[in-house]
Amino acid sequence: MKKRLLATSMIAALALPVPAFMAANGTITFTGDISNTTCNVSVNGRNSSTTIVFEPISASALAKAGEVANEQPVILTLTNCQNPTENVRALFDSTETDSMTGNLKNKGSAANVQVQLMDNNRKPIKLGDGSQASGPSFKIVDDLATLNYFARYYATDKVEAGDVSTVVNYSLSYF
Repeated sequence: MKKRLLATSMIAALALPVPAFMAANGTITFTGDISNTTCNVSVNGRNSSTTIVFEPISASALAKAGEVANEQPVILTLTNCQNPTENVRALFDSTETDSMTGNLKNKGSAANVQVQLMDNNRKPIKLGDGSQASGPSFKIVDDLATLNYFARYYATDKVEAGDVSTVVNYSLSYF
């Protein structure tokens, strides 16, 4: 009886969880600022949410991978900025981002074409990689700012005719 009780006790003890011991290698502190800056925004002279229409072009203008065409301005105008900081930049993101190119994937019927966003220096903006946070910024002066960006078609291969449709979100980073 004692042997059976001892065996049962040992099995029960082995089934108990063993506490894990960890040694801390360091700490991470998170800090930040929350701005109360707000501005009225318009895109290309319209509402803060709008549609930019590319002019029609021939598929032959995008005959191979890497070719670009049909550049359009994307101008964010900020007015009536309350409690303005000195600088601002737009940060773009989308669920339609191609992780390889950082461009916006086409949801329309045209094949092998994407929409590429560019900063004010016409340098491509790669969505999804964090580089936008250190990209060009714009000054807020007299409660106003104009943020100049561009968009264009980008061929991933020989483009096949059809319609182009994609969406990007933007947020403003004041600093």
